Amino acid sequence: MKISLRSPVVWLFLVAWVLRLGTVVVVQYTLDRSGKTWVIAGDAEGYWDLARKLVAGQPYEIYTPPRQVLRMPGFPAILAASMALFGESLFAARLVLATIGAFGCVGVYWLGKRLANHRIGLIAGGLAALSPIFIGFSAIELTETAFAVAAVFSLLPVAGMLAPCPAPASSGTLTTTPAIPGWRSVILLGLAAGGLAGVGCYLRPSWLLFPPALGLFLWLVEGIGRVATGATQTLSPWAVFVFVGVVLTGAAVSAVAT
Repeated sequence: MKISLRSPVVWLFLVAWVLRLGTVVVVQYTLDRSGKTWVIAGDAEGYWDLARKLVAGQPYEIYTPPRQVLRMPGFPAILAASMALFGESLFAARLVLATIGAFGCVGVYWLGKRLANHRIGLIAGGLAALSPIFIGFSAIELTETAFAVAAVFSLLPVAGMLAPCPAPASSGTLTTTPAIPGWRSVILLGLAAGGLAGVGCYLRPSWLLFPPALGLFLWLVEGIGRVATGATQTLSPWAVFVFVGVVLTGAAVSAVAT
């Protein structure tokens, strides 16, 4: 897929990225001036300690007595990757999180485009890029930004299952009839949605409810859709019969009245 520098999506990413990088610089400057290390101490320190242990190959545990399942390993793994590349620099880790947050805005665009159209996608992505809350959390060593991005990308395959695919135009003709994804595509999209949802679970255990809830929702939608289709086909002759009867009765009453 060719990406042009003039593409609105590229500019969306750049705007979101610059805003988040600038916020990281401001946050780092403020912390250095105040002599503080963390924006929100506590959980951030725990994630950082776990990331250090991942890089050093030490047991995945914190506190005394040691707790090994207190924190999901997804976010410490992101911090550990930053440590492996840039050393134990909180500033570099915040830049990595800011970059992840900027990609999340592109994910919001793709989701809006898939469910609606290009314009809706740009509006949604632009709102995400400019949101002060989203920008602020991108500069904090907490799971919110990474999890939100994982959640958005896990919804993209779901949108592919729910929204029809544009049908390719035949030679010499132009068609706008949508094509429903085939069963193979649905299986692949389902596997992608489940896999990306698993990534979200590694960041926030609460996302563990999403895969079964999604499966139940899709099953209900499919089942309800089939029931409605079957009922419509079965009852349509009766509906036509009743409609014709009402019309004829009305005509007879009108004739008698006159």
